[in-house]
Amino acid sequence: MGLFSRKQPTASGTGRAPERALDSLEPLQAGQATFRARELGVGRRGKKLIPAVEVVTRDATGHFRADELGSFLGGRLGIIETLSGSPSTLFIATGAHAGTGSPAGDALAHAAKDEAGLLMPAGEEVQRLALFSTADQQRIASWLALFPRP
Repeated sequence: MGLFSRKQPTASGTGRAPERALDSLEPLQAGQATFRARELGVGRRGKKLIPAVEVVTRDATGHFRADELGSFLGGRLGIIETLSGSPSTLFIATGAHAGTGSPAGDALAHAAKDEAGLLMPAGEEVQRLALFSTADQQRIASWLALFPRP
């Protein structure tokens, strides 16, 4: 099929809807958190559906864009934040990207620079909910690779 040629209709039931593909992914346990594939609405009125990751710990649940989490794990982003409307406001950062003397830096003070922390604002401080080793981060990246591509 050429770049500008008309798409051929597919037979009913042969296409694989992204939400069904996401639903079929098993949750991943990494560090002290569980990662679940989700499809969430973003943008005006939440009409645009995107692949997302729900991260659940004992203390909080947050929704991250799957593409941003992939960029973070690939080293292209140093800090990521949950989507607007997420049940909890959470961040994921490495010790290398959390400023020394900052609340996030304090929460990751005893972590290795390549370890990633799941962080939650708690008043003037930041609470570390989970810590992900480089092996955990590689497992999460491999799991994310199973997400359908748009």
